[in-house]
Amino acid sequence: VVLDEIETVDIDHRDETVVIRVVQDIDDMTYGVNNTYTFKANVKYRVPVSLANYLESLGYIWRP
Repeated sequence: VVLDEIETVDIDHRDETVVIRVVQDIDDMTYGVNNTYTFKANVKYRVPVSLANYLESLGYIWRP
């Protein structure tokens, strides 16, 4: 007995984003190819998860 068909959906995880705040200003930071970012301290930004993880590894992400 088949109750439901299972459909496979491809998800591009590179498009996942999170909201971050940085602890200090960051001016003209290059991340990846042709991606330059400027962040101001205590301002909320929506960024790719990979960028958030990178900034967190450097200690730039604000945590409550």
